Amino acid sequence: MAQVNTSDVYPSLVNLTTNDQGDLNEVIGSPSSKASLDIYAGDPATKVSLEAVDAGAAGNNLSITVLDNQGGSDRADYDANTGEIVVSFRDAIVAAFGGTASSAVYNGSFSITAKNIGVYGDDIQFSVVDNVAGAVANEVKVNATDGDIAVCLFDDIASGNGGAGYTNQDIHDLITDSLAIWKPALDAVVDIGSVTAGTESNQAVNSQFSLAGGAEPSGQNPSNGIQAVVNLINNTAETSAVVVASGGNTDVPTTVAKTNLSGGADLVASDLDFNSSYLCLKVSDVHSLLDSEVGDARKIVWGMLETYVQHVTGQSAEQQPENFITSRGNPTLVIDQAGTRLRQTYTINAFYEVGDLDLEDETGV
Repeated sequence: MAQVNTSDVYPSLVNLTTNDQGDLNEVIGSPSSKASLDIYAGDPATKVSLEAVDAGAAGNNLSITVLDNQGGSDRADYDANTGEIVVSFRDAIVAAFGGTASSAVYNGSFSITAKNIGVYGDDIQFSVVDNVAGAVANEVKVNATDGDIAVCLFDDIASGNGGAGYTNQDIHDLITDSLAIWKPALDAVVDIGSVTAGTESNQAVNSQFSLAGGAEPSGQNPSNGIQAVVNLINNTAETSAVVVASGGNTDVPTTVAKTNLSGGADLVASDLDFNSSYLCLKVSDVHSLLDSEVGDARKIVWGMLETYVQHVTGQSAEQQPENFITSRGNPTLVIDQAGTRLRQTYTINAFYEVGDLDLEDETGV
């Protein structure tokens, strides 16, 4: 005949064992949780939060890497075999750059700086020339086409100027003369710095050089900053299927070394149901029941019945219940196809209130 499983008759029955302090040692249930990670978290405004789409410990295998200067196009990729999400920027990550103006220093004394930023200033040539043929006075010439500046001295740089020669201060005074006819044209292409202290009386020199160091301005890459990382992840089907990104702002991001999400946990089922009442009964209180027999519903039902009958039949007639009457017959020998066995018959009489198929309460003694 078929075995009757306890789990089929009493689905919530669990066999718990206490430790030496009486602790049940049951498994406490907990819900599953999603793995997560914060990057760029130094400032709440820049923080990007990543959270696994699916709850569970498997989310801890997901990782994020941010790279720049990768060529191709800005993109997000996901490797299902390794769990790695890689955000790749085509170009190097750079902050916005306002550019620099070309400049140079005359004879270690004062600077000449292009008026406008950019590499165009590298084409401006500055020169100081003495004994200019045909000149009758010192003058400054500014080329209207390319902005070249020529300081023209009509006499000798070393012995002219009334025999004293020309100093750095003399050259500076000449090109910064606010009343000179060339001043507006010169101011349109360059700014002249102050003479460095201690160099004023140094003898001027004939010189010819070009300004240098100009750099064009450039925009930030990525132009929308850290938000680009969030957008690439959320707007790519493969990556958005496994993580959701949030946060970020327009600050310049940095590359991020491979970093795993963490904190994901699988559902832990408890031994006992939540918010439920249980009957707790020692196995030894059930007649002839062993721990190994708890899964046999027949042994539990018979053992509890036998324990109950032994208790009730041991009471006086006045103490025995009237609405749940049990008795058992003497064991009899049975010989059938299953062999020779003993059979015992239990008789149970249950009394209900009229209209209610529930065991009626005892009236008491």
